[in-house]
Amino acid sequence: MEISHEILKGLKSIIKKSRKIAVVTHINPDGDAIGSALAVVISLQKMGKEATGFIQDVVPENYAFLPKSGTLRIVDSIPGEYDALISLDVPELDRLGKFEKDVSKFKSIINIDHHICNANYGSVNVSITSAAATAELVYELIKRLQIEIDYDIALCVYTGIVTDTGSFQYRNTTSETHKIVAELMEKGIKPENVTEEVYEAKSLSKVKLLGLALETMSFSADGQIGWLWVTRKMKDEIGSTPEDTEGFVDYARSVKGVKVAIFFEELDGNKVKISLRSKIQHVDVNKIAHKFGGGGHPSAAGAVVSGTPNEVEEMLLKVIKIEFEKSEN
Repeated sequence: MEISHEILKGLKSIIKKSRKIAVVTHINPDGDAIGSALAVVISLQKMGKEATGFIQDVVPENYAFLPKSGTLRIVDSIPGEYDALISLDVPELDRLGKFEKDVSKFKSIINIDHHICNANYGSVNVSITSAAATAELVYELIKRLQIEIDYDIALCVYTGIVTDTGSFQYRNTTSETHKIVAELMEKGIKPENVTEEVYEAKSLSKVKLLGLALETMSFSADGQIGWLWVTRKMKDEIGSTPEDTEGFVDYARSVKGVKVAIFFEELDGNKVKISLRSKIQHVDVNKIAHKFGGGGHPSAAGAVVSGTPNEVEEMLLKVIKIEFEKSEN
């Protein structure tokens, strides 16, 4: 993985001159976000830095097993007494949610991310789209900083990689990914233990909500587009938590013949969260999400769209069908 000497020099300079460092990730954090943030916090503390991780949402239950997950501070604003900010898995500042307003407090910002739509907003930008996960970049940087990768760091990095690659099923998985995983396993990581924690310890509310969502599954006439819904009424009925919907899009993706999968989640304020997955190269869901103010990767992306459920579904399906037509011409 190529990280230029200039970028590495800038990153080292900021870390060296900073005593207190704030570490943040995006709203509604996933496994890559939580794993990367914790790996960085642990690594900085090993360097003797006062590093603190800040989030706005409760750590999803299936990532609470990660070391030091309980030390992530849930706040609405990042305190101003920190010397530098490290932002992980955040392509654009609006993905920081309430923390976006705090960015101006920091003279030094290290932006580490692998999304194709990264806005390069940092003083130093480690933005490499060939990485399967931000956790891969974190792993490489920790090695370059000559920090010993212990079991705790390895567990956080592995969890970030395995979740962002869909357990190595997505197109973003590379030979480099497997080389890194092999090195992590040498630190004592047991994949079956992570799989059990992340994928096989679902809450009852999640299982009940999934049952309702699966009843909504629909398909285009040719079967190449599949989608499912979770409405506010469903969530209220079950009493679900925000993290309960993680991974729902994969149920549509797993249906034979489906090339593009969509998960719609109705939010408050006349908004709908959309998650997109593409199994074919000529339908780039990052470009589709970008049309709606979102982004991500060619094979996995998302956005939050204003409108009623019917309006958003109609608009999105229309755009996706146009992309299919373009690819056929």
